[in-house]
Amino acid sequence: MKGRRTLGKRILTLCLVLTMVVSVFAGCGGKSTEGYTVTFDVCTNLETNKIKERVVQEGELVSQPNVYPSDVKYSSYLIEGWYVDPEYTTKWDFAKDKVYSDMVLYAKWEKQFFIRYFISNQKEPRLGVYVMEGEYPQKQDYLVPGYKVLGYYKDSGYSEKFDFSQPIMKDTDVYMKMSEGFWWDGKSIAENWIVSQASGETSKIGNITYVEDGKESYARVDFGYSELPDGRIAASPGMDMTKSQIMTIKYKNLGNSPGFRIFWTVRYEDGTVSGQYGEAIDERTWDFGEVEIKSGMSED
Repeated sequence: MKGRRTLGKRILTLCLVLTMVVSVFAGCGGKSTEGYTVTFDVCTNLETNKIKERVVQEGELVSQPNVYPSDVKYSSYLIEGWYVDPEYTTKWDFAKDKVYSDMVLYAKWEKQFFIRYFISNQKEPRLGVYVMEGEYPQKQDYLVPGYKVLGYYKDSGYSEKFDFSQPIMKDTDVYMKMSEGFWWDGKSIAENWIVSQASGETSKIGNITYVEDGKESYARVDFGYSELPDGRIAASPGMDMTKSQIMTIKYKNLGNSPGFRIFWTVRYEDGTVSGQYGEAIDERTWDFGEVEIKSGMSED
């Protein structure tokens, strides 16, 4: 019995020693439980919203803070990126870089300018975008689908062309001159026209794709299949119906299609649309042209 008690005491003592060792090692790894502190230095004299230091566990990502000037007159300044050094030599990637020690991230600020795009001497701009100081503006042909952009200018009188090769160093207005009438090519049709949804359980919805094979380019229309006679295409953007328009369409029948139909809806400012005799109704579409494809027809 005495020997058993002695053995029991030894086992108990060993357990206590192991417990103490485990406690000591757990206490030594303070950073593993408390994490590392990431400090954000805004590096500017501008007053900004307050941001706090963040504690991150070892080997984890730190989330990017949302920092902006408090005074609205400095709203054109924003942070280009955060760096691990005040000289901005190494940029911190919040999506990939992980934290392994206490650290400071430094904000690099840049000024941005506002570019306004005007169309056909409209008083209100069609688009406004911000561009970083020293970067280059972009053409915005997509703003006038259905029309051809005849040029970009510095003034509303279209007397001086706008130079897109020059970097932006101030707020800038750009004036787009567009064609008087409709102008569609294969690419713009593929991007802005739609095929109406087919009807019936076994129907297939069609689509429009742009084809360019080196010899010619065109929009290929797949009308799909409909149990009901509902295969048609339509231009999705709004168009100026206050002017007389002439549209010339050249087509080639690439499949078993009995005909095609083109239509549009005139929508008034109050949200109603035009009826058959011009009266305002809630919603309806009226065809203005329909062509039956017959064997031996010319492509024109």
